[in-house]
Amino acid sequence: MLEARFFGYDHSLTQPSETISLDMNARSGADFTNIDAWLSDYLGVDPARLEHAGIGASKRPSRSVRGLLARALVVYGELLRAQHVPVFEHGRIVMVQALDKAVGNCRATVALPVLDNLRPGVFRELFRLAVNLVLGHLSRRPSREAADALFHDLENAVFAKLTFKKTFKPVTVTICDLLFKRGVPFRHMGEGVIRIGQGCRLQDMQSCTIASDSSVGARIARDKRKTARLLRTAGMPAPMHRHAASHEEARAAAGEFGWPVVVKPADLERSVGVTVEIETEAALIEAFDRARALSENILIERQIPGICHRILVANSQVIYAVKRRPKSVLGNGRDTVATLIANSNERLSRMPPWKRLIPFPADEIAQQCLVAQGLTLDAVPDEKQWVKLRPFVSEDWGGVVEDLSADIHPDNVRLAIDATRALDLTIAGVDLMTVDISRPWHENGAVIIEMNYNPQFDIRGRQAEGNSFVSALVDEDGRIPVHLVVGEGDLIGHARKLRDALNAQGKACHLTTATHTEDHEGRELKLLLSTLFDRGLALAMRPEVRELILVASPNEILERGIAVDRLESAHVVDSDTKRARALTAILSNRFFIKAVQTATGGAAFSRLGQAPVEDAPVRQDGVI
Repeated sequence: MLEARFFGYDHSLTQPSETISLDMNARSGADFTNIDAWLSDYLGVDPARLEHAGIGASKRPSRSVRGLLARALVVYGELLRAQHVPVFEHGRIVMVQALDKAVGNCRATVALPVLDNLRPGVFRELFRLAVNLVLGHLSRRPSREAADALFHDLENAVFAKLTFKKTFKPVTVTICDLLFKRGVPFRHMGEGVIRIGQGCRLQDMQSCTIASDSSVGARIARDKRKTARLLRTAGMPAPMHRHAASHEEARAAAGEFGWPVVVKPADLERSVGVTVEIETEAALIEAFDRARALSENILIERQIPGICHRILVANSQVIYAVKRRPKSVLGNGRDTVATLIANSNERLSRMPPWKRLIPFPADEIAQQCLVAQGLTLDAVPDEKQWVKLRPFVSEDWGGVVEDLSADIHPDNVRLAIDATRALDLTIAGVDLMTVDISRPWHENGAVIIEMNYNPQFDIRGRQAEGNSFVSALVDEDGRIPVHLVVGEGDLIGHARKLRDALNAQGKACHLTTATHTEDHEGRELKLLLSTLFDRGLALAMRPEVRELILVASPNEILERGIAVDRLESAHVVDSDTKRARALTAILSNRFFIKAVQTATGGAAFSRLGQAPVEDAPVRQDGVI
């Protein structure tokens, strides 16, 4: 069993970090031109990320160990996200120090962005791998053959040993990316549970489920029969279906509804085992047997005309509405279907495997779909004509998404919100089958065919929808005000005065040292913890805490960092003015602080919202 381990915030990083030192040679002959070509052309690194790291392809990078380390940090982040680990911060080069008189030998110290409660040592291992890749494989001229060999080695020698994909779903990366870009802090509690925010503003999320989701509603949503019954009882549109335990019952249901019908397991998600557009008894029996191999709870359903539209609801707000087309290619009036498929797959092949979509098929199922559309692989579709390669959208087959958020009718918005409330869910994906989402559901026979608890989605790059989703779930930036009292002398006495002043303003502050904790009324709070970091972390995770004061000696925070990503204020207590100024400078460079002042009321200055201070070379003998 993995022992819980949390990392501190340090070096002005916006995610927790771990510091690593390694020896290397700056004269390793790395070709930055080749490395940058690998990053942009074969690893699919966003050029904006390269610019943020200071190594954009448009610049001529200096041939130095810092350039190598900056690229290694980019590769390190790509390796983590390839395994769905939500780490987005770039990292920081803390120091590069010459080891001896031999030219190029040096020791580099780097602050790695990390995630709490994963296998110990894994971040150091991955960064050393990233450095070796930059010095070796990526310094050679890139090619498709070399890329395939690299991806094969990574999949079999590295990723196969990791279990991160079992812990985190792709939607976890999506949501954490949205939180990161909005500046909302989060930590990993273990087993894929993400704790968002601090104190009274925190909440837990796993995949796309949140603590406020009803467990009863979740169970109902997993059973299509129960969901339909509940929706119909509430006066909402739900499909007509019959349970079938045998071929005879399946035939009877189809006879009652008339062709076409749909066969689906009632208790499986993401279209697993579903067959649509069934128009013959033979096809019905085949679909029934296929579904029965996956579940004993089989439904025969009257097929509803239209296309499935996914409406994402979060906290009684519609975040987006999209039309979900089956896996398709788009005609251009020139190329055959076969060429369109080949070109689409060629574009996918240029991306690393972990960033590729599901390939575009030309198999028997695809050709059956083409026949139903009056097409073949040799046909040339019209310009902007969608050509289906699959009968419906599924997790295994993929699909094409068209954003219709601006077109959804207000009555359909109301329906999606009401259906989500009926199941007492905070987040839900409402699947509405309709011929036109811009028309009211009650006018065109639209039906809610499924309610998805823990819906999977990816809206990275869609800023408006992402902001709406975060705003629906998180109160402002999710933080509580945290203050630091640090230095020499009567620190707890100064902290209590600060608490009294804040309480006089109507605020309620908890207060803690490494060994003593008090609530907002000064009563001692017993905790089985013996460090400032652990006590600060514990208080930042207690829902009754609305504001917090940390009381520390300099060593207590400089050795491990702090438990929160930002400080509302830092109060430096020291009778020695020179020493106080030195400590103030260190704090300002290491942590995000809104205001820093001395205990005697020195002038405050703002850092909140500014970019981290660049790590200027340390000036001392033997240090680059």
